[in-house]
Amino acid sequence: MLSPTNIKADRANRRFEINWPDGRTDRISFHSLRCDCPCAVCVSEFTGERLLDPAAVSESVEPTAVDLAGNYAL
Repeated sequence: MLSPTNIKADRANRRFEINWPDGRTDRISFHSLRCDCPCAVCVSEFTGERLLDPAAVSESVEPTAVDLAGNYAL
């Protein structure tokens, strides 16, 4: 699996910009990333049911900090 070469929180456009070694750049809105969170608080570990209601997530959600967590999470 490739690791990003750079991750930028583009607050003006309310998204993350993720650069990859192959030159590709992915842009993911803060809102979309929050709604798709796979953690145990947002998705039941037992049933796989989504517990987080995307309608309850504010469009103005934004990160307060950005850190890598383990080998796979931001």
